[in-house]
Amino acid sequence: APGVDGGGSAVHYKVVLGAPPHPLSAEVDLQLEMLFANAMTPFPPAVAQGEHQMVIFRDSHFWLSPYPTKGMYTEVLVPGDVEEYSRHEPTEKKGKTIIYGVYNDVPAYGSAPSMVHFHHDRPFVTATSSSRHITVSPWWSEVRVREDLAVRHSGAALKGHFNRAEYQSKPKSSARSAVSAMSAVLPAGAGGIYYRDEIGNVSTSVVTRGEANTVMTLRPRYPLFGGWSASFSIGYSLPLPAAATHDKGTYRLSLPLPP
Repeated sequence: APGVDGGGSAVHYKVVLGAPPHPLSAEVDLQLEMLFANAMTPFPPAVAQGEHQMVIFRDSHFWLSPYPTKGMYTEVLVPGDVEEYSRHEPTEKKGKTIIYGVYNDVPAYGSAPSMVHFHHDRPFVTATSSSRHITVSPWWSEVRVREDLAVRHSGAALKGHFNRAEYQSKPKSSARSAVSAMSAVLPAGAGGIYYRDEIGNVSTSVVTRGEANTVMTLRPRYPLFGGWSASFSIGYSLPLPAAATHDKGTYRLSLPLPP
């Protein structure tokens, strides 16, 4: 709950250990994994077609903890070259890794803002809307699914005009952070697969089938640069027994989450 025990805007989670530590144990090793969305900000906010995208990651030099901590350090690993980073001694840079600490006797909820500015040419694909339409047809013994999606590249906006000739001759260097393809994971037995936009059928897609699922690689009609959007639909059908069970006149549908 936010603001518990003087934690400001912290959100608290209670972790219940599978077994209590041995009373004679001096230490308990815990490993936590957390994923954060929208944790990086493009800077500069706009880049030309062939320029690298750079972003800023802001956090704290101290690991947020509700407990006084005897010693802590943080390693920040980034995928591209580091342009600039904050310093709170001791601080050390090793290639694309920034090491903060060891910091001793850090108080509960201790905080000291940190910043790392680095190259990051991967696109930022954000789904702005998503809807799913499902048709169950016992007569045709199939389930039809249509996903309507709108996406936006929320990275650094394209500065200036798009040069298609330059993109076609040098697609990698002239569209470093543009979205050239997206993937959708469909059920293994999906058939009748299609990919359409407001113009009509989009033929630039590839379907790869595996034992566990079917992967559809979607290539939009044009690369999505920062600030650009696209809307499209993908659809498929499944045999009714693969998606639904029937018991006493009632069907129970089971489908994976949208791709």
